[in-house]
This record gives sequence, C-alpha cells and structure tokens, in this order.
Amino acid sequence: RVVTCALWLTLFSGAATLAPVTGAMLACVPRGMRPLASALSTLTSNLLGYALSSFLSGCVMAAVRGDRKIQLRVGMSLVLGWSGVGFAAFAAAYVAAFREHRQAMSADGLRERHMARALLAAEAEAAAAGRGGGAARRGSA
Repeated sequence: RVVTCALWLTLFSGAATLAPVTGAMLACVPRGMRPLASALSTLTSNLLGYALSSFLSGCVMAAVRGDRKIQLRVGMSLVLGWSGVGFAAFAAAYVAAFREHRQAMSADGLRERHMARALLAAEAEAAAAGRGGGAARRGSA
C-alpha cells in the first residue's frame, strides 16, 4: 500500500509540474529558439531523471551493507522518496502564488476604496462649491 501511494505521488508530482514548468521555460525564450530550448529541456530532464535515478539508486544500494532485500528497499525508497521533494516544491509554489494573488487582490481592493473615497470627496466638494457658489451669486445680485 505504501509503495502504491508513493508511486502515485511520484507520477502526480511529475505530471503536475511538467506542463507549467515547460510552458514557463518556453515563454522566457525568444520564439526562434523555442524548439532548441524544448529539446534541451527534454534532454536534461531525461539525463537527470531517468539516467541519474538508476545510477544513483544503484550506488546507494551498493553502499548499503546487509541483505539484498534491505538494499532494494533503500534503493526504491530513494527513488520514490524524491517525489516528496517534487510535491513539496509544487506545494510551496502553490502557496506562494496564492499569497501573491491574495496580496494583489487586496491591493486592488485598497486602490478601489481610495478611488471611491476620492470620488466621493470630489463630489462633496463640487456639491459644496455649487451651493456656496450659488449663494455667493445670489448675494452679489
């Protein structure tokens, strides 16, 4: 059961971050360089993901002393444990984006309140000037 949950978390974290990260990366690159940027991103992802995970888990399993079952358990735990890092990064990015959005919304709300107050003050001044100006004109006539 734990392995199934960890495997699901690994796949979810990878799938949840792949599209936004690729889109953000390609948006930062000039239009003519996007095919190259996409190819290099895929190459780097495969080298650091597929190739390094096998090599690194093999090195860790070789370094662990003990029964073969323990070595395999440690190696699989390392591979599946990296999903926790991806999920933590995904959660941190979500929280940061939520806070930034909330701050922008409150700033917009604050600006709207200031504009509404300024508009009300301007209307009150205009109304007062209209009343005062009318009384001054009547008095001078």
